Amino acid sequence: MERQRVIDTFVDEMVATIHPDDPERAAAMRAWLPAELPPAPSAEQIEAWVELGELAADPAVRRCLRAVEGEVGQGPVLEWAGAAVRDGVDPASARGRVIAAAIAGDLPPQRWAELATRVERYCDERFERYWALLMILNGQQPVAPAAPLFAWLAAALRAAA
Repeated sequence: MERQRVIDTFVDEMVATIHPDDPERAAAMRAWLPAELPPAPSAEQIEAWVELGELAADPAVRRCLRAVEGEVGQGPVLEWAGAAVRDGVDPASARGRVIAAAIAGDLPPQRWAELATRVERYCDERFERYWALLMILNGQQPVAPAAPLFAWLAAALRAAA
């Protein structure tokens, strides 16, 4: 019962603080944040529920999630950074700088270091683990960790700045 209260409070707080003026995004976020275990949960879902309760009780995790939520679109960003990582592109190389510039888009180069700092928030293992747990609870297979891709991008942005 205590774990349920912690998770309920966590869900309410995340929705209220991240998307207070956007009911559609708040509803989408609430749909991903389970308020209870699914009916007939698997052993993996029960373990994920227990761990989510532990993460939800940690104030540092809450700060991390609030800081990260909605910061960086992940579509092409992860595709480009993923290809660079797979190809062994050095973030400080000319090719790395070109990729960083493409990802930064219209953002002026003097703000790339600031963007790198924001991107580094996605390198936090707690953020990655949170999303993996949500995927398990929602009956999906967790995706490959994206933190190494964001770390590469942050390094490329800093090198190109």
